[in-house]
Amino acid sequence: MSQATRPFSIRALASGGTTHDALRNAVLAAPMEANLVLVRYDEGKLRFPPACPNCGQLANSKLEVKRPFLMYVYNSGDSGNYTEPSIDVLVVPFCAICVDRHRAERVAPSPWTPVKRIISEAEGFTGLVVIGISALFFSSALATLSMVPLLMGCFPVMLGIWLIRPVWRNSQYMNVPPPTAVELAIDFTPDLGLAYEAGWRAFQLRSGQYAAQFRSVNANQIWVPHGGEAKAAAALRKKDQVKSILITWIFGSALLLWILWVEVLKDVVMPWLRP
Repeated sequence: MSQATRPFSIRALASGGTTHDALRNAVLAAPMEANLVLVRYDEGKLRFPPACPNCGQLANSKLEVKRPFLMYVYNSGDSGNYTEPSIDVLVVPFCAICVDRHRAERVAPSPWTPVKRIISEAEGFTGLVVIGISALFFSSALATLSMVPLLMGCFPVMLGIWLIRPVWRNSQYMNVPPPTAVELAIDFTPDLGLAYEAGWRAFQLRSGQYAAQFRSVNANQIWVPHGGEAKAAAALRKKDQVKSILITWIFGSALLLWILWVEVLKDVVMPWLRP
């Protein structure tokens, strides 16, 4: 199936390589049959219909839905481009039968997942090596029954843990199991709001009927991409952009004037000012 005919899917954009702007543009350009609902995400104001999003029956249970996302970030600094992971969690009403089915289909994380998380970045692998070096000190401490190598071995352990901690924190998304067929009845993006916009995200619903109900119960929270609020935010962003350009132009003009004074005008003007 070609890229042009492939159905729109939020999950297909979640595994890395997608920037915030690319995801936002893809959401705004998605066809109607994608069943997307754009909602201002305000904690406590999001509502779900009383129906199960998977089967349509009465939702008499709840399911914690976790959605990891790897966002590619362009960085003009020395550190270069990088991938920023995030995990969004929502508690969604489902029927008890679908919740049981989800639990039966859920794949448990691999026992190797902790190791994969640590070595997912160079700092984590380095931390493991540094901790491994401490084993040399500890073995020496056991052989000689001396406290000195034991205390010296604690330093590489602490250093290794210091290196591993941020890698462990950034790789939490690797511990989230793949979504089941039940879970995929509802999907959602991270916050797609730009500066001066309310935080909003896109929800993709498998069922068109459930999408209509979801849109109805959140009628007051619907985000309109070309509405008054969005246009006002765009105007403020444009104002900031013009201000930045103006400040840059003023600074450049002042610098150019100084260079012109030092290199040309100073030798011409100063003799005329001397008595």
